[in-house]
Amino acid sequence: MIVTPLIRAALCPIRRWKIILFRDYILPKRNARKYHGTIVNAIIGSISIALENTLNINQLKTDATVDPFTYCYNRRTLDSLITSDIFYARQYSTALSVIMIDVDNCKKINDVHGHYAGDAVLKDIRTLLPSLVRKSDYLARDGGEAFVLVLPDTTLYSSIRLAEKLRKKIEMHETRLSDKSIRVTASFGVASFENKPDGGSLLWEADERLYKAKEIGKNCIVPHL
Repeated sequence: MIVTPLIRAALCPIRRWKIILFRDYILPKRNARKYHGTIVNAIIGSISIALENTLNINQLKTDATVDPFTYCYNRRTLDSLITSDIFYARQYSTALSVIMIDVDNCKKINDVHGHYAGDAVLKDIRTLLPSLVRKSDYLARDGGEAFVLVLPDTTLYSSIRLAEKLRKKIEMHETRLSDKSIRVTASFGVASFENKPDGGSLLWEADERLYKAKEIGKNCIVPHL
């Protein structure tokens, strides 16, 4: 097939978005005419608009479910997911546990080193946690310095052992800043599904135990092993 330079330019456009780059080809079966370029460009324009709208919709969905600072699930998404997990655990008599994690003395870190240091600590902890959990587990930010780790099919004893691994990993980690490095600790409240009526009561119990961990000295887990 003979394709004129005008048509060739129309047939091989490069389309760019934030993270997408592709080349699309539309080849007529018969010899190309000049008006084919107009048709092709119209088709490509329609495809471009449709793809861009799809990307915008997906971005809106992400913004509605994810905390923009840590890229964990937000509290609204957590409430929805854990309600489903509670239903599944009750329906099929499976285990379900949650670990609530709160960075110790975060206000002091902000006061001494600046808010950028506190932000760096939270982001570091966000990257540390997934290395010790399964793909089926999920993490949410509960506001401020608190995270919630939800563990489907996990008993209370297993979740406490995991919490201890996480506690040690956070304690040993150094957050590196431009001119210094700092270490932090975290407190943990662990709760397990025991015929809880809803997700809120399970989270409430974990939060109560986290408060107790803060009260008895921080850098610890309640309940204990």
